[in-house]
Amino acid sequence: MNKTFDVVVVGGGPAGSVTAKLLAENGLKVALLNKNEASDFICGESLPPQATPVIRRLGLEPLLKNANHIVTTGNLSAFGSDQVIESDFIFSPYGLGWHLDRKQFNHDVLNFCETKGVFILNSYKINNLISENNKWTVLLTSSNGLTSSLKAQFMVDATGRSAHILKHLSINTLRYDRLACRCAIYPNLNPKNNNSLIEASENGWWYSSGIPNDKRVIMYFSDTDCLKYKSMKSFKIFSDEMNLTKHIKTNVRTQETENLPVMSFTAQSTQAEQVSGENWLAVGDAAISYDPLSSQGIWQALLGAEMACNHIIDHFNSRESQYNEWITAQSKTYWQLHQQFYAQEQRWNGNEFWQRRL
Repeated sequence: MNKTFDVVVVGGGPAGSVTAKLLAENGLKVALLNKNEASDFICGESLPPQATPVIRRLGLEPLLKNANHIVTTGNLSAFGSDQVIESDFIFSPYGLGWHLDRKQFNHDVLNFCETKGVFILNSYKINNLISENNKWTVLLTSSNGLTSSLKAQFMVDATGRSAHILKHLSINTLRYDRLACRCAIYPNLNPKNNNSLIEASENGWWYSSGIPNDKRVIMYFSDTDCLKYKSMKSFKIFSDEMNLTKHIKTNVRTQETENLPVMSFTAQSTQAEQVSGENWLAVGDAAISYDPLSSQGIWQALLGAEMACNHIIDHFNSRESQYNEWITAQSKTYWQLHQQFYAQEQRWNGNEFWQRRL
C-alpha cells in the first residue's frame, strides 16, 4: 500500500481524531495512524460542563448518548481542609458534566472520522519518517508484518505526552514536575452517586469517580520519587493507604476486592518547546499537557484540535496562523489556575510534594 495524502495525523486519541475529522470536513485528504490501546481502561475520563460548547460545535454530542457514559451532577473536594466542599453543576450555565468510557469514546470518535472520509490505519508501527522538500514519507509495518508507505504534505503529532514525532524532529519537551498516578478499579459502593471526589493527603492527593459498569476508579497522585508512591505498586499497599483516607474509602466495597491490578500513568505537566514548524504541528498532550487536578485534559484536547485545524488550513492557504500564540495563552492561564488550586492546601507546607507546587 502506497498512498498520498494532504495530512497524516499520528495518534488516535481525541486530539488526533478530531483534528483529522475537521480537516476532512474542510476538504483535505487525511490519514490517521491509530495505535490501538491494549488496556480496557484509559486514564482521563472527566468532561466538565465547560466542554459542552466545543462538544456541540464539533458535532460530538450524539456520541455522549452512548449508554456507557455517565452524567455527573457535580464535584466533591476535601482540599485545604477535612471538610468536603461540593461544586454543584446545576448552577453551571453549561449544564452537567460527564464521566466517559474513554475507550468507547475514542472508538466512537474514530468511527465518526471514518464517516467523514478519513483513512484510518490501525495497529501500525512507524519504521521511519522522512522529511524532504517540505513533504513527508512515513514507512510503516502493520500488525501482520506487511510494509507500506504514506506520503503527505503535512504531519500532525497527536501521540500524547510521548510526543514521538517531536522526538524525531529533535524538539524538546519541557517537563515541569514528576507527577504520576497509581490507579485501581473497585466495585462502586453507591452506583447512583458517580460524582468525582478529590481528597488531599500528606504526600499527594486522591481522586475517585464513578465509571461505567458500576465501577469506581480510585487514583493516587504523587511524584515518582516519593517513597510512598513507589511502594504502591502492590495492591495490598495501595488498598491499605486508601483505607487511611477519610472520604475516598467510603465509596468502594473493599471487602469484595483481592489483588486487583494497580495501573500506573504519567500525569506530568509538559509543554513542547516548539509546537509547530513549516510542515508539522503538535496537538493535544504532545503540545501541552495538564495536571489532572485541573480537569482540562479532554476539553483542552478538543479546543486544541479546532485550533490545529485552523492552523493547517491557514498553512495550505499561505495565511498566518495564531496557533503558537493560542498555546502560549493557554499555558499562561493554566499555570495561574495551577497555582491557585495548589495554594488552597496549606496543611503540609513542609512536605516536599507541596513545596514543589508553591
